[in-house]
Amino acid sequence: MNKMIIRTTRLFAFLLALSLSFASAKAADWYVKTTGNNATGTGSAASPYRTITFAISKAAPGDVIHIGTGTFTEQVEIAKNLTLIGEGPAATIIAAPATLPVSFYRDIQYLPLVYAHDAANVVIKNLSADGNTFESATAAFAGIAYSQAGGLVDNVKISTAPNPVPYSNQLGYGFLANADNNTARNITLSNSTIISYQRFAAGFLGKDLTGTADGNTILGAGKTDAVTQNGILVSLQAAATVKNNTIKNFMYTGGNLTAIGIYAIDAKPVTITGNQLTDCQTAIFCINSTGTQITQNRIVFNAATYDDNIDYSWGVLVEKGNYTVSQNEIDGGGEGT
Repeated sequence: MNKMIIRTTRLFAFLLALSLSFASAKAADWYVKTTGNNATGTGSAASPYRTITFAISKAAPGDVIHIGTGTFTEQVEIAKNLTLIGEGPAATIIAAPATLPVSFYRDIQYLPLVYAHDAANVVIKNLSADGNTFESATAAFAGIAYSQAGGLVDNVKISTAPNPVPYSNQLGYGFLANADNNTARNITLSNSTIISYQRFAAGFLGKDLTGTADGNTILGAGKTDAVTQNGILVSLQAAATVKNNTIKNFMYTGGNLTAIGIYAIDAKPVTITGNQLTDCQTAIFCINSTGTQITQNRIVFNAATYDDNIDYSWGVLVEKGNYTVSQNEIDGGGEGT
């Protein structure tokens, strides 16, 4: 009888300890508002912090940071698994300050407004990343950048470049993801809008990256001789799925080059399907990306808005590899496939 009581007591103690460990591991919620205070706030809904950066410093991996309405003028750096949730792209805005002290290097120096790095699962949802009036003559600007990191960017508006003309080596991105340090990363960009960037709207780069671009709206600058813009870029041995995106207005009038809606170069197999591309000088261009499948996309050269006299205009262009190209619809001008 005594043995049974002891065993029951031990079992109860074990279950209690287990439940307490689960409770302690539960993600915490932190709150940031324009009316908050870093010095006196506790990070609760009733007593929020003032800045996103301060909330990140208090949060533990797995926590959720709720960002209220208004404009938060700060560079945001995230180096642990966190979720940042705003109240919608029109309501919660992260705006670039006059200087961005944190940078990273890939091929050149990048200055990111929102910078996630060295973490497997950083989630950013329901907010805007606004380049504001930021310009740099020496480094490339990125609205949201993931370096050696994975996660999700969903329902975000990215508008990064007050001046779309790049300076010298400046090849700015709206969204940039890169992974090449032998740690596999998965990143999804979904249901988001990217406008007003310099060279690339979205880039998925690096041999350790598997990217997904799903359900996004990407707008180019239209007819311009200032810069050859690209909508979605997959390169440097990244793998990706690019599906259900709406991509418009990529036209370069300077000659000898082409603006591109979806561009896969030196990539692992890419699945490109279900996208609608309108008035893109070259809608889909793949080179050295054997195994890529290009299916069920709709490509439109609108007679009212597209300049048929622009050189190097193709619906689908593939080079140096084996590809599957089927069930795509191409309407209007351009050179077809």
